[in-house]
Amino acid sequence: MTTIEELVSIVYDNEETVREEFITPLLKMLGYTSKTNNYHGEIHRGFSIKNPFFHGKEKICPKKSDYIIEIEDFFVLVIEAKHPKENIQDTKHLGQAFSYAYCPQIEAEYFLLTNAHTTNIYNTKKYQRFFKNNYTPDCSVLLKNLKKDFHKLNRIISKRALLKAAKIKKRYQLLNRIDNFEGNESVTISIKSYSTINGQMTFDFELEAIENIFFNGMWFRLIFYENDISYEIGEFEISEKDILLKRNSTFVKITNFEKANEVIDFFETETVKADMLFAKPYIPNNLLEFNKLINSKE
Repeated sequence: MTTIEELVSIVYDNEETVREEFITPLLKMLGYTSKTNNYHGEIHRGFSIKNPFFHGKEKICPKKSDYIIEIEDFFVLVIEAKHPKENIQDTKHLGQAFSYAYCPQIEAEYFLLTNAHTTNIYNTKKYQRFFKNNYTPDCSVLLKNLKKDFHKLNRIISKRALLKAAKIKKRYQLLNRIDNFEGNESVTISIKSYSTINGQMTFDFELEAIENIFFNGMWFRLIFYENDISYEIGEFEISEKDILLKRNSTFVKITNFEKANEVIDFFETETVKADMLFAKPYIPNNLLEFNKLINSKE
Protein backbone atom coordinates (compact mmCIF):
# COMPACT_ATOMS: atom_id res chain seq x y z
CA MET A 1 0.00 0.00 0.00
CA THR A 2 1.26 3.47 -0.93
CA THR A 3 2.43 5.60 1.99
CA ILE A 4 1.94 9.32 2.55
CA GLU A 5 5.69 9.84 2.12
CA GLU A 6 5.50 8.19 -1.30
CA LEU A 7 2.56 10.38 -2.34
CA VAL A 8 4.54 13.48 -1.39
CA SER A 9 7.65 12.34 -3.31
CA ILE A 10 5.90 11.54 -6.62
CA VAL A 11 6.33 13.96 -9.53
CA TYR A 12 2.84 14.75 -10.87
CA ASP A 13 3.08 15.98 -14.44
CA ASN A 14 -0.43 15.49 -15.86
CA GLU A 15 -4.05 14.90 -14.84
CA GLU A 16 -3.75 11.14 -15.23
CA THR A 17 -0.96 10.91 -12.67
CA VAL A 18 -3.06 13.02 -10.29
CA ARG A 19 -5.89 10.49 -10.63
CA GLU A 20 -3.92 7.24 -10.61
CA GLU A 21 -0.96 8.05 -8.38
CA PHE A 22 -2.51 10.53 -5.94
CA ILE A 23 -6.31 10.24 -5.67
CA THR A 24 -6.67 6.45 -5.99
CA PRO A 25 -4.12 5.57 -3.27
CA LEU A 26 -5.37 8.45 -1.10
CA LEU A 27 -8.89 7.02 -1.18
CA LYS A 28 -7.56 3.64 -0.09
CA MET A 29 -5.85 5.34 2.86
CA LEU A 30 -9.22 6.86 3.75
CA GLY A 31 -10.82 3.41 3.87
CA TYR A 32 -12.45 3.07 0.46
CA THR A 33 -12.41 0.23 -2.07
CA SER A 34 -13.22 0.25 -5.78
CA LYS A 35 -16.40 -1.18 -7.22
CA THR A 36 -15.92 -4.28 -9.38
CA ASN A 37 -18.25 -6.87 -10.88
CA ASN A 38 -17.63 -9.11 -7.87
CA TYR A 39 -17.31 -6.58 -5.06
CA HIS A 40 -19.61 -3.80 -3.91
CA GLY A 41 -17.03 -1.11 -3.11
CA GLU A 42 -17.61 2.60 -2.63
CA ILE A 43 -15.56 4.17 -5.45
CA HIS A 44 -17.22 4.89 -8.80
CA ARG A 45 -14.82 5.81 -11.63
CA GLY A 46 -16.06 7.77 -14.64
CA PHE A 47 -19.61 7.96 -13.32
CA SER A 48 -22.04 9.40 -15.89
CA ILE A 49 -23.80 12.60 -14.75
CA LYS A 50 -27.00 12.85 -16.78
CA ASN A 51 -28.45 16.13 -15.53
CA PRO A 52 -25.77 18.34 -13.96
CA PHE A 53 -26.77 21.59 -12.31
CA PHE A 54 -26.21 24.77 -14.33
CA HIS A 55 -23.53 26.85 -12.66
CA GLY A 56 -23.91 30.57 -13.37
CA LYS A 57 -24.42 31.33 -17.07
CA GLU A 58 -22.31 28.47 -18.33
CA LYS A 59 -24.21 25.38 -19.38
CA ILE A 60 -22.32 22.27 -18.34
CA CYS A 61 -23.22 19.40 -20.64
CA PRO A 62 -23.66 15.85 -19.31
CA LYS A 63 -20.22 14.43 -18.50
CA LYS A 64 -18.49 11.80 -16.42
CA SER A 65 -17.16 12.58 -12.98
CA ASP A 66 -13.64 11.39 -12.18
CA TYR A 67 -14.70 9.80 -8.89
CA ILE A 68 -17.93 9.53 -6.93
CA ILE A 69 -18.07 7.90 -3.49
CA GLU A 70 -21.20 5.92 -2.62
CA ILE A 71 -21.97 4.63 0.88
CA GLU A 72 -25.11 2.66 1.81
CA ASP A 73 -26.71 3.51 -1.53
CA PHE A 74 -26.14 7.26 -1.13
CA PHE A 75 -23.65 9.43 -3.00
CA VAL A 76 -21.61 11.41 -0.47
CA LEU A 77 -18.53 12.77 -2.25
CA VAL A 78 -17.63 13.98 -5.76
CA ILE A 79 -13.93 14.21 -6.69
CA GLU A 80 -12.50 16.04 -9.67
CA ALA A 81 -8.83 15.82 -10.67
CA LYS A 82 -7.05 18.69 -12.43
CA HIS A 83 -3.70 19.14 -14.10
CA PRO A 84 -0.95 19.97 -11.56
CA LYS A 85 -0.54 23.43 -13.07
CA GLU A 86 -4.28 24.21 -13.02
CA ASN A 87 -5.72 26.63 -10.45
CA ILE A 88 -8.32 24.51 -8.68
CA GLN A 89 -10.01 27.63 -7.30
CA ASP A 90 -10.87 28.75 -10.82
CA THR A 91 -14.64 29.33 -10.97
CA LYS A 92 -14.89 27.06 -14.02
CA HIS A 93 -13.48 24.09 -12.10
CA LEU A 94 -15.51 24.90 -8.98
CA GLY A 95 -18.65 25.16 -11.10
CA GLN A 96 -18.04 21.80 -12.72
CA ALA A 97 -17.50 19.93 -9.45
CA PHE A 98 -20.38 21.70 -7.73
CA SER A 99 -22.72 20.97 -10.65
CA TYR A 100 -22.03 17.25 -10.25
CA ALA A 101 -22.40 17.23 -6.45
CA TYR A 102 -25.53 19.39 -6.37
CA CYS A 103 -27.57 17.81 -9.16
CA PRO A 104 -30.63 15.72 -8.10
CA GLN A 105 -29.03 12.55 -9.45
CA ILE A 106 -26.14 12.79 -6.97
CA GLU A 107 -26.82 15.22 -4.07
CA ALA A 108 -23.42 14.56 -2.49
CA GLU A 109 -22.49 16.05 0.88
CA TYR A 110 -19.09 17.25 -0.32
CA PHE A 111 -17.09 17.85 -3.47
CA LEU A 112 -13.31 17.81 -3.72
CA LEU A 113 -10.94 19.41 -6.21
CA THR A 114 -7.27 18.52 -6.37
CA ASN A 115 -4.24 18.99 -8.60
CA ALA A 116 -2.19 16.89 -6.12
CA HIS A 117 -0.27 19.94 -4.90
CA THR A 118 -3.44 21.38 -3.31
CA THR A 119 -6.58 19.52 -2.24
CA ASN A 120 -9.70 21.53 -1.43
CA ILE A 121 -12.91 20.16 0.08
CA TYR A 122 -16.24 22.00 -0.10
CA ASN A 123 -19.54 21.37 1.65
CA THR A 124 -22.08 21.30 -1.19
CA LYS A 125 -24.94 22.94 0.71
CA LYS A 126 -22.70 25.66 2.10
CA TYR A 127 -21.31 26.40 -1.33
CA GLN A 128 -24.83 26.66 -2.76
CA ARG A 129 -25.89 28.91 0.11
CA PHE A 130 -22.95 31.29 -0.21
CA PHE A 131 -22.81 31.14 -4.00
CA LYS A 132 -19.82 33.41 -4.71
CA ASN A 133 -16.46 33.20 -6.41
CA ASN A 134 -14.31 33.62 -3.31
CA TYR A 135 -16.00 30.90 -1.27
CA THR A 136 -13.48 29.42 1.18
CA PRO A 137 -13.12 25.61 1.20
CA ASP A 138 -14.03 23.70 4.35
CA CYS A 139 -10.61 22.12 4.22
CA SER A 140 -7.46 22.81 2.20
CA VAL A 141 -4.38 20.59 2.37
CA LEU A 142 -1.06 21.17 0.61
CA LEU A 143 0.86 18.18 -0.68
CA LYS A 144 4.00 19.19 1.22
CA ASN A 145 1.93 19.19 4.46
CA LEU A 146 -0.02 16.02 3.71
CA LYS A 147 1.54 13.94 6.51
CA LYS A 148 0.91 16.64 9.09
CA ASP A 149 -2.61 17.49 7.84
CA PHE A 150 -3.89 14.05 6.79
CA HIS A 151 -6.07 14.01 9.91
CA LYS A 152 -8.09 16.90 8.39
CA LEU A 153 -9.00 14.80 5.37
CA ASN A 154 -9.69 11.80 7.58
CA ARG A 155 -12.04 13.82 9.78
CA ILE A 156 -14.20 15.05 6.88
CA ILE A 157 -14.08 12.58 3.98
CA SER A 158 -12.91 9.22 5.36
CA LYS A 159 -15.28 6.29 4.96
CA ARG A 160 -15.98 6.38 8.68
CA ALA A 161 -16.83 10.10 8.61
CA LEU A 162 -19.08 9.91 5.54
CA LEU A 163 -20.83 6.79 6.81
CA LYS A 164 -22.43 9.07 9.38
CA ALA A 165 -23.65 11.39 6.61
CA ALA A 166 -25.05 8.43 4.66
CA LYS A 167 -26.95 7.17 7.70
CA ILE A 168 -28.45 10.61 8.25
CA LYS A 169 -29.63 10.70 4.62
CA LYS A 170 -31.10 7.22 5.03
CA ARG A 171 -33.03 8.28 8.13
CA TYR A 172 -34.31 11.42 6.41
CA GLN A 173 -35.55 9.23 3.60
CA LEU A 174 -37.24 6.97 6.12
CA LEU A 175 -39.00 9.88 7.81
CA ASN A 176 -40.03 11.36 4.49
CA ARG A 177 -41.37 7.99 3.29
CA ILE A 178 -43.44 7.56 6.44
CA ASP A 179 -44.67 11.17 6.37
CA ASN A 180 -45.99 10.57 2.86
CA PHE A 181 -47.35 7.13 3.66
CA GLU A 182 -51.04 6.64 2.94
CA GLY A 183 -52.87 5.52 6.05
CA ASN A 184 -54.84 2.91 4.14
CA GLU A 185 -51.73 1.18 2.78
CA SER A 186 -50.54 -2.00 4.41
CA VAL A 187 -48.72 -5.19 3.63
CA THR A 188 -50.41 -8.51 4.21
CA ILE A 189 -48.11 -11.05 5.80
CA SER A 190 -48.84 -14.67 4.92
CA ILE A 191 -47.79 -16.68 7.96
CA LYS A 192 -46.27 -20.13 7.52
CA SER A 193 -44.92 -20.87 11.00
CA TYR A 194 -44.44 -19.41 14.50
CA SER A 195 -42.03 -19.80 17.37
CA THR A 196 -41.23 -17.66 20.41
CA ILE A 197 -37.90 -17.51 22.25
CA ASN A 198 -36.98 -14.96 24.94
CA GLY A 199 -39.74 -12.57 24.01
CA GLN A 200 -39.14 -12.79 20.27
CA MET A 201 -41.51 -14.26 17.75
CA THR A 202 -40.14 -15.73 14.56
CA PHE A 203 -42.42 -15.99 11.57
CA ASP A 204 -42.10 -16.78 7.89
CA PHE A 205 -43.55 -14.30 5.42
CA GLU A 206 -43.55 -13.30 1.78
CA LEU A 207 -40.61 -10.94 1.45
CA GLU A 208 -41.63 -9.77 -2.02
CA ALA A 209 -44.76 -8.12 -0.61
CA ILE A 210 -42.61 -5.80 1.49
CA GLU A 211 -39.71 -5.43 -0.93
CA ASN A 212 -41.95 -4.19 -3.74
CA ILE A 213 -43.47 -1.39 -1.67
CA PHE A 214 -40.92 -0.29 0.94
CA PHE A 215 -37.20 0.38 0.81
CA ASN A 216 -34.54 -1.38 2.85
CA GLY A 217 -34.28 -0.76 6.57
CA MET A 218 -37.97 -0.09 7.15
CA TRP A 219 -39.46 -0.65 10.60
CA PHE A 220 -42.92 -2.24 10.92
CA ARG A 221 -45.56 -2.86 13.53
CA LEU A 222 -47.12 -6.30 13.37
CA ILE A 223 -50.90 -5.94 13.56
CA PHE A 224 -53.40 -8.74 14.13
CA TYR A 225 -56.89 -8.03 12.79
CA GLU A 226 -59.86 -9.94 14.14
CA ASN A 227 -63.60 -9.15 14.24
CA ASP A 228 -63.08 -5.56 13.04
CA ILE A 229 -60.58 -4.91 15.86
CA SER A 230 -56.84 -4.49 15.34
CA TYR A 231 -54.22 -5.51 17.91
CA GLU A 232 -50.57 -4.53 17.85
CA ILE A 233 -48.49 -7.50 18.94
CA GLY A 234 -44.91 -6.52 18.11
CA GLU A 235 -42.41 -4.67 15.95
CA PHE A 236 -39.69 -5.69 13.52
CA GLU A 237 -37.27 -4.37 10.92
CA ILE A 238 -36.63 -5.57 7.40
CA SER A 239 -32.92 -4.91 7.02
CA GLU A 240 -30.80 -4.40 3.95
CA LYS A 241 -29.26 -7.83 4.53
CA ASP A 242 -32.72 -9.44 4.62
CA ILE A 243 -33.48 -7.95 1.22
CA LEU A 244 -30.06 -8.85 -0.20
CA LEU A 245 -30.20 -12.48 0.97
CA LYS A 246 -33.88 -12.86 0.08
CA ARG A 247 -34.72 -13.99 3.59
CA ASN A 248 -38.33 -14.97 4.17
CA SER A 249 -38.30 -14.84 7.95
CA THR A 250 -37.44 -12.37 10.68
CA PHE A 251 -37.64 -11.81 14.44
CA VAL A 252 -40.44 -9.78 15.97
CA LYS A 253 -39.93 -8.00 19.27
CA ILE A 254 -43.12 -8.76 21.20
CA THR A 255 -44.85 -5.75 22.75
CA ASN A 256 -48.11 -7.49 23.69
CA PHE A 257 -47.38 -10.98 25.04
CA GLU A 258 -51.00 -11.75 25.90
CA LYS A 259 -52.29 -10.98 22.44
CA ALA A 260 -49.26 -12.61 20.78
CA ASN A 261 -50.00 -15.87 22.58
CA GLU A 262 -53.63 -15.63 21.51
CA VAL A 263 -52.52 -15.18 17.91
CA ILE A 264 -50.27 -18.22 18.12
CA ASP A 265 -53.03 -20.29 19.68
CA PHE A 266 -55.43 -19.10 17.01
CA PHE A 267 -53.20 -20.12 14.13
CA GLU A 268 -52.48 -23.47 15.71
CA THR A 269 -56.19 -24.32 15.84
CA GLU A 270 -57.75 -22.35 13.00
CA THR A 271 -57.27 -22.03 9.28
CA VAL A 272 -54.90 -19.20 8.41
CA LYS A 273 -56.61 -16.24 6.77
CA ALA A 274 -54.42 -14.04 4.60
CA ASP A 275 -56.06 -10.78 5.68
CA MET A 276 -55.61 -11.20 9.44
CA LEU A 277 -51.96 -10.21 9.90
CA PHE A 278 -50.49 -6.98 8.60
CA ALA A 279 -47.17 -5.12 8.66
CA LYS A 280 -47.46 -1.35 8.83
CA PRO A 281 -44.51 1.11 8.82
CA TYR A 282 -43.72 3.40 11.72
CA ILE A 283 -40.93 5.34 13.44
CA PRO A 284 -39.46 3.36 16.38
CA ASN A 285 -38.39 5.02 19.62
CA ASN A 286 -34.71 4.47 18.92
CA LEU A 287 -34.89 7.03 16.11
CA LEU A 288 -34.89 9.68 18.83
CA GLU A 289 -31.13 9.16 18.77
CA PHE A 290 -31.24 9.99 15.08
CA ASN A 291 -32.75 13.39 15.87
CA LYS A 292 -29.84 14.11 18.23
CA LEU A 293 -27.47 13.07 15.45
CA ILE A 294 -29.06 15.54 13.03
CA ASN A 295 -28.89 18.38 15.54
CA SER A 296 -25.23 17.70 16.29
CA LYS A 297 -24.49 17.57 12.56
CA GLU A 298 -25.86 21.07 12.07
